Amino acid sequence: MGDKDILKIIDSVLFKPKSLADISKDTEIPPTTVFRKTKWMLEKRLLVVEKIIITRDGKKTSLFRSLWKSISAKYEYSSMHVEIQKNIEQAEIITKKMFSIDTGSEEQGT
Repeated sequence: MGDKDILKIIDSVLFKPKSLADISKDTEIPPTTVFRKTKWMLEKRLLVVEKIIITRDGKKTSLFRSLWKSISAKYEYSSMHVEIQKNIEQAEIITKKMFSIDTGSEEQGT
């Protein structure tokens, strides 16, 4: 978490999902660096793909969002304490998407 670019990326996607291009513009981090660090953050579950959109030219674009609101670490004599606060809003959105199944039966009244 000592990486300033990673912190900028997390700040950029904390409240609103953004594409890699938008993150790069927002943070002024080069696109290749944003891509590499975002990939690492996805693997470490610091970020999640909130949704995938298709652009007007037919390309898929992922929108990323932070799963974590805050992370703090404290070192006390030979012991490390870490506190992590989830981005509840994001966790709820993902849970609803994962567990919702639309069978169309509600529309038919069955």
